[in-house]
Amino acid sequence: VFLNKLGLEVEMVDNDPVQGGGPGADLTFDAVFDDLKRRIGEGEFCAIFAAPPCSTFSIARFFPGRGSHDDGPPPVRSRRHPRGLPEGLLPPKHRAELDRANTVVLRTCALLLVGWRAGAHFAIENPCDRGDPVHERLYLHPDHAPLWLMPEVLTLQKMTSSKVVTFPQCMFGSIHQKQTSLM
Repeated sequence: VFLNKLGLEVEMVDNDPVQGGGPGADLTFDAVFDDLKRRIGEGEFCAIFAAPPCSTFSIARFFPGRGSHDDGPPPVRSRRHPRGLPEGLLPPKHRAELDRANTVVLRTCALLLVGWRAGAHFAIENPCDRGDPVHERLYLHPDHAPLWLMPEVLTLQKMTSSKVVTFPQCMFGSIHQKQTSLM
């Protein structure tokens, strides 16, 4: 809405398989990915803001629920295995969720790199790293593997000389602290 008020045309691509934009916005479909990659490469976009699904990267997976019968989904990644826990440690019913998230991250990074090479600005958003004890104000669990440790994201950061910044959303008016990082 804000960008439209500034006179910019905005295109939303919501990849959520349940509540998102449907098959026409699903980056896991080759036709959708290839078309978007072509358009981005042709310079159709001046900026790209990406927010890959964060559920498989959530720090909440490392803590049991409070008073409920369902403790929530288990961890599917670790700092040692940021792309996903090895077979035997990964609960089988979470394999498809992990594979889908990894595909979306890989393709998102590919699109951002194509955009950057075509002259577009980009930002990628996700929850902060809660597993690095050096950052004691953010640290919560030694095995937390955030998006920021994914090889694809690290490659994108290196190739584009990008920086990651972290801030609490409450500093911008949110009622929740939610530590968020942008690259």
